[in-house]
Amino acid sequence: MLTLTRLSLALVLTLSACGSSRSSDPAPPSAPSTVLAATTATGEGCEEAAERYRDNDRVWRCEMRTLTLDGNRLSLDASPNGGVKVRPWNGSGIEIRARVETWGRTEAEADRALREVEIRAENASVRTERPDRDRDVWSSVHYEVFVPREADLDLQTVNGAISIAGVTGSTRLRSVNGGITLDQVGGRIEGETVNGPVRVALTEAPSKGVALSTVNGPLTLSVPGGISAEVDAETSIGPIRIDGLPLEDEGCEDRDERYGPCMNGRVVGTLGEGGPAFRLRTMNGPIVLERQ
Repeated sequence: MLTLTRLSLALVLTLSACGSSRSSDPAPPSAPSTVLAATTATGEGCEEAAERYRDNDRVWRCEMRTLTLDGNRLSLDASPNGGVKVRPWNGSGIEIRARVETWGRTEAEADRALREVEIRAENASVRTERPDRDRDVWSSVHYEVFVPREADLDLQTVNGAISIAGVTGSTRLRSVNGGITLDQVGGRIEGETVNGPVRVALTEAPSKGVALSTVNGPLTLSVPGGISAEVDAETSIGPIRIDGLPLEDEGCEDRDERYGPCMNGRVVGTLGEGGPAFRLRTMNGPIVLERQ
């Protein structure tokens, strides 16, 4: 165990290797304010992931790393390759379990790539860092995160999905190639992706509204009955359907009973007494606003 003094923030980085046999060389510390220690990470780890690559023609390596942070705020950048899954827990602070995977043409390439992938943490910000490599050596880091129920989250990735359940703090989410799934969430919600579906289920009306968008994919927002909000939904290609909610809408010029109140247009209206803004956007795909 390597312990470095003058820590401005207590972090724990856990390394437990599994997968194919690999070099036992220890990974270098990724930041000067880091404590390395041995512990066990749960969730989907290397053993489970190995089943997917048993017949792969590349050499695969895998390693679990765990970080613990104080507080209830997190900014996490999983770019370029990797998804993020967030769940609430009763523990103090935030625990991040990262599954680091690399692929190479040879064992030496895969081992070296695994050592070079870094997870850097500074205050409440965590990011993946990896050196530029040729197309034959590839890496990804998938994050499983446990946070207090009221945590505020700012998450992004390029190639990967984002999933959150049971967290009621404010969330800001960005992906390029990957879906966004939020279940039983609250607080201010901003989520956008380019290629992928967006599905959000609210526990209650967020006090500061919801803004969701995708370019290529469907968008679904499920809300409790009796909710009050101002709705602004628009799609370029696809239907907009309102299910089980008394929405008085206007602004749609192309209606089709088979699909719902609006085709290839925009629905603007009020639920109940009005309130937080629900802004829903997609270009190629349907929009559904439904009662849970």
